[in-house]
Amino acid sequence: MFATAKIVDSITRPDNLLLIVLTLGFLHMLVRSVRPGRLLIGVAVISGWILAVTPVPGLMLRALEARIPAPPSLPAEPEGLILLGGMILPDRSESLDQPVFGTSASRMTGFLPVVETYPNAASLFSGAQDAAFVERYLLSVGVAPERLMIENKARTTHENALYSHALASPETERDWLLITSAYHMPRALAAFRKVGWDVTPVPVGRKTPSGAIGWRFDLIDGLKDARAATHEYVGLVWYWWRGDIDELWPTP
Repeated sequence: MFATAKIVDSITRPDNLLLIVLTLGFLHMLVRSVRPGRLLIGVAVISGWILAVTPVPGLMLRALEARIPAPPSLPAEPEGLILLGGMILPDRSESLDQPVFGTSASRMTGFLPVVETYPNAASLFSGAQDAAFVERYLLSVGVAPERLMIENKARTTHENALYSHALASPETERDWLLITSAYHMPRALAAFRKVGWDVTPVPVGRKTPSGAIGWRFDLIDGLKDARAATHEYVGLVWYWWRGDIDELWPTP
């Protein structure tokens, strides 16, 4: 199922979809029929302009980011803090032998102030690919080793919840804070609820403004926003269909 999920995710990426449709259109014009080829190429061109110019990608992403807001106030003495992986570029980190952060680096920059705010709380990191480098980085910035709990098996958000719960064995009457990207929080929170862990969400690293999202001419940014949003929407449907979450559109 993990391999299947990766294939589905790869096929549904907007940039890959554009390339697939363009390729099919070109092949139709080359070896079969001009009319279907023109239609497919036209669909790809129009889709590219929608991504490059319109607010659609940003609106898709903002709907996710706004779905699970941070609570008005955080607990005074939480039992622990949970940081989800996905922020490290593993290949580059291994080749350079140091942490190299990717587009989700805001998970770490949002996590560090929370660690300082709660010096007595446990700090649990979950993520197979990132674990060794994140542990090294957290120790280098002064997080005490006795506070760290490293979960290094999870490859998916569902496994983040499952393995973190098994590792932490949380006390039911004490709070744990969940820190991850704002656009990732709906799926993450639903996954933790599914395993019976009612964590407090602390979304970080919003990518969209709270005001109006205007028109632009930037295909790269449009693809980035659409890619992040599509990954989460497809992930929500996939998780709900598999029974890994109970809510297709998780409630705050």
